[in-house]
Amino acid sequence: MAPADLPQALNLSTSANWNQTEEDWRRILHLADCFCTELDGQIVASASAMIYGNRDLAWIGMVLTLPAYRGRGLASTLVQAALDHCSDVYCVKLDATDLGAPVYRKYGFEDECVVERWSRQPSSTSCSTELTDGGEPILDLDRAAFGADRTALLASFPNICSTGDGFAMHRPGRQSAQFGPCVSETEESARLLAGWATARNSSNPLIWDLFESHPKARQLAHELRFTPARRLLRMSLGGKNVAEDPSLIYALTGFEWG
Repeated sequence: MAPADLPQALNLSTSANWNQTEEDWRRILHLADCFCTELDGQIVASASAMIYGNRDLAWIGMVLTLPAYRGRGLASTLVQAALDHCSDVYCVKLDATDLGAPVYRKYGFEDECVVERWSRQPSSTSCSTELTDGGEPILDLDRAAFGADRTALLASFPNICSTGDGFAMHRPGRQSAQFGPCVSETEESARLLAGWATARNSSNPLIWDLFESHPKARQLAHELRFTPARRLLRMSLGGKNVAEDPSLIYALTGFEWG
């Protein structure tokens, strides 16, 4: 896919009722390798592969097919193309739905952990915060948490807040804004960063993706009146990404980015 395909790419995610905006797709087309199927003069299916660091980690995302073209194996063909493109990457990961997980197991993906999406509806009662927009991502901390260098991705996000021992980002979505990533060495800093994101989004729904196995992140989400909305299965292929430290990750970046 190329930048000129952006309107059709947005049509794919909108038809599936996903949250991506035009800016999200512009980011995907710029930073990731995107594959598509074109039939009847239009793009009808897609898959993306984001490669991090020195080909240390790849992330498969945006696996989409227009409703009228489902059931033809188009998505499976594109996933295979993405995997072929990542054949020399040490570890490949993705977040799978219950329907998608059995398909990915056929490619050799193994179950890793459960990830959850929590959501918070707009409230007339705004959250207070001690923090303001600004700062820079702490790149060494992020590499330790995520297990690979994602400097280019972090630099592409519009809103950031940082403390001495953590940082977080907030971005708009087609239906809901998104909190994440949030990487922090301490629960106290993560609480401040989550409060910052919630306070700046009092008039719109807000989503927060996190590890089910991270009790502190789940507790913070509960305290800020988020509720669980859906669950996905994180899966991996190839070598294990042993450098990752999930305890530092209070909010994921999104199902398409990891």
